[in-house]
Amino acid sequence: LQPFIDHHRRSTDMGVKPVLVYIEAGASSASELVTEMIPYVSTKTDLSELDATFMLTGMTIDTDHWHVRTGARTFDAASALRKYGADPQMSNEWLKDTYSEFALKSSVIACAKQYEPGILIAAYDSQKMTRSLMSQAADSLLEIQGVQAAFVVADDDLGLTCFSARSAGKINV
Repeated sequence: LQPFIDHHRRSTDMGVKPVLVYIEAGASSASELVTEMIPYVSTKTDLSELDATFMLTGMTIDTDHWHVRTGARTFDAASALRKYGADPQMSNEWLKDTYSEFALKSSVIACAKQYEPGILIAAYDSQKMTRSLMSQAADSLLEIQGVQAAFVVADDDLGLTCFSARSAGKINV
């Protein structure tokens, strides 16, 4: 039996029967929640530097490189992970794109069209792509001044047509 710890709202069917359920939608990431629990679980922490780095990487992803959903507790948890030996340089290396991933995202971004002021849609059909790359391309479109919502439409690596929608906060996507 495993615990279920997450920062996303719980769906009606979890698909598992955990021994413990702890969901806090206000947290930046599950890594933040687990890091906060460590002092309460044991007086001696047996967290490897690699595990701490994985957890820091999870926080980095969930906070969009420390730009969203961050607060004092987020940085407190990151500081604790650093004390456990988390390596931010290694984490950043893991998050870098390969050249082919960078080129694909650039192609998706280049095909984006503005349909209404502040809304960009990139319909990409030149090749299949992972859902992760779709979401990253949508995130990149949000970095353009004045963009409030971004949508990427493409076929995933299974051949399914998928959407990735991102918002700067004013538009519910």
